[in-house]
Amino acid sequence: MKTAARIYGRARLRPSRFFSLHRSNSESSSKGVQGSGNRRDHRHSAQSCDFAMHPVAMHATERMTGGSDGASPSRLLLRSAMLFAMLLTCTGCMWARGNKAAKLPDNYTVRAEQLRVHSDKKLSANHELMLELKKLRRQVSEEIEIPLQDREVVVYLFTDEAEYQEYLQSAYPGLPNRRAYFIGTSSELAVYTFWGDRIQEDMRHEFTHGLLHAAMKDVPLWLDEALAEYFEVQGPVPGGVNRDSVQSLLTALENDWSPNLGRLETLTQVHQMQQLDYQESWAWIHMLMHESTVSKAILLEYLHDLQRGKNPGSFEAHLASRMPDYRLRLIAHLAKSLNQPMMTMNSR
Repeated sequence: MKTAARIYGRARLRPSRFFSLHRSNSESSSKGVQGSGNRRDHRHSAQSCDFAMHPVAMHATERMTGGSDGASPSRLLLRSAMLFAMLLTCTGCMWARGNKAAKLPDNYTVRAEQLRVHSDKKLSANHELMLELKKLRRQVSEEIEIPLQDREVVVYLFTDEAEYQEYLQSAYPGLPNRRAYFIGTSSELAVYTFWGDRIQEDMRHEFTHGLLHAAMKDVPLWLDEALAEYFEVQGPVPGGVNRDSVQSLLTALENDWSPNLGRLETLTQVHQMQQLDYQESWAWIHMLMHESTVSKAILLEYLHDLQRGKNPGSFEAHLASRMPDYRLRLIAHLAKSLNQPMMTMNSR
């Protein structure tokens, strides 16, 4: 039995957070996998043969249950045999790739509260990165008022990009090239990344995903990404302004675009999201956190319901009932942001 996996990643053009794949028999389990990865450096690799297998399998099922082409039983049997051979070949390909020896970094392990880092390069608990993530954990808890959790977020920190990519391609064949991935299952909340010049930015984003999923059973797509991007921005306090996103949204407004939170809520797969959707998601969170005590309270109440395992329903409905002019407030907040000190972030 193959198990489906949903993996989402961060790339320069924001193509997709969720990347569906089916793992080999050796990797199968009854648990779904959900993950987040670095949306930068988007270069889709060729799909493995496993992805091509499923249309063939469906086609074979249709033929074996009696196609409408009038083929004789002998021809149907021959077709079935040929398709079965194709399936065996394809499954064997995935099995071989999925079982290729791939080494996770594990020479050193360092723990800091909810964080556990495995690496092949010695890392002190007092390293700047470790201290920053410890601080981020408390900032996330304090800013959105969710209790600190005990469940660990495990980071596999590779020495370089080559080792990182080799592991991902052997463990998850066909994944797009990303600088970092968060993959959460019921047994582990894991971040995969490597030492690079943007390690702090990447780790802040992915660690935020881990903290959210440790505290909440489910996080809506737009809200999950918006919060990760909100806390990704480095600074003395959370909530730095992304100048590129603000300018992009204001330009879109001049070209007849209008914010639509309800539409964002309908997006459940990241391949549905465009760059402007990520920017709008971030903008809603930034406005709600900073516009007024009322706007922040509306957001926090919704997050508290999610944390308690409730289904709070549509966030837009909650917002509209308490703040009917919420769209105008978002636009005003964006315009006002241009007059504030800002941090220019690289576009994704």
